[in-house]
Amino acid sequence: MALTLDSPLLRLAVRDTGDDHPAPTPPPAPDACSGRGLRLAREPADDLGVTEHVIGNTVWVAFRTDSRPATS
Repeated sequence: MALTLDSPLLRLAVRDTGDDHPAPTPPPAPDACSGRGLRLAREPADDLGVTEHVIGNTVWVAFRTDSRPATS
């Protein structure tokens, strides 16, 4: 996990070694133990993306720290 501040953006990135491309899924059942991660990250974020690697992916979210438009 990495947290970086590159004004005006605060970026949180999480990398895993899975083979699957992360994608939103239908809402999970209320008692489900998984399936909420991307939904929870996407809601408050100004931008969200996935960087693919030879092994695994990095999912990142960015939050604006001021009123200027976000760029990625």
